[in-house]
Amino acid sequence: MAVAKAWERSWVDMRLKRFRRPRQGGMERIWVRLLDTLQRLTVLFYQWKVSYWRGVARLSELPGLHRHGIRPSADGGGRGIRMLLVSQFLSVSDLLVDLEPQLRGKSVLYIPTASNPQVHQQAVRVAARRLRRMGLRVRTVDVAKVSPRLVHRALTHCDIIYIGGGNTFYLLQELRRIGADRMLVDQVRRGKIYVGESAGAVITAPDIAYIGEMDDAGRAPELSDTQGLGLVDFSVVPHYGTPWANPATAAIIRKYLQILKLRIIRDDQAILVRGDHAEVICEH
Repeated sequence: MAVAKAWERSWVDMRLKRFRRPRQGGMERIWVRLLDTLQRLTVLFYQWKVSYWRGVARLSELPGLHRHGIRPSADGGGRGIRMLLVSQFLSVSDLLVDLEPQLRGKSVLYIPTASNPQVHQQAVRVAARRLRRMGLRVRTVDVAKVSPRLVHRALTHCDIIYIGGGNTFYLLQELRRIGADRMLVDQVRRGKIYVGESAGAVITAPDIAYIGEMDDAGRAPELSDTQGLGLVDFSVVPHYGTPWANPATAAIIRKYLQILKLRIIRDDQAILVRGDHAEVICEH
């Protein structure tokens, strides 16, 4: 707001000059118009910001958004679950230390498969680069291109499993195709850290049909049903408040709020799961 006030003072000064000196030069007229435009844009920005946070406050008051929990296995294996479910990993990457304080030297199995249907895959390289900068050893394995034996070995010998964003339906199809879904669930229930970004977070739900408002189910023609990994008993709705995702998130909330246990997160938020407890947190 200080910047806005500074612009306002400059704008007023230029207006006063305009009355003192009727004959303005061309550059001065351009400068006045520029300041006028900047002031209007600043006002619009703050109006948008206020309405956005009011919307977040209203959303947080809706029933059903704070119910959460872990879907335990029959033998109580859910008690050791440790997961970080995010919209955008780069925005909250430092929260990973809440699950593992000693990250340096640990190994990460990075699965970028969900991004295969997308034309632009820069996010895959960016996320892997961020993990390496955190001192982690990253191994990338696309489950759509390797054998079940290789995936099993990779899942068994890593410290952290990371599944990136993209198309959730395609991701589920490829995990199932080689039985990697069962292997992954087994490793997470044994206590291995799981990081799910966007599609990687959505797939942990009991069922992923709801994300059809955001992802194209047609990308997974071989998927027979939409049963998710069932690691949690809530449904993650990522990218809330992000302009490109707003129509999809609004449709999901409108359609499924009274049916599912929705867990709605912005790009600067994450769901931290420890055992049978889950909470939404922000990186400060």
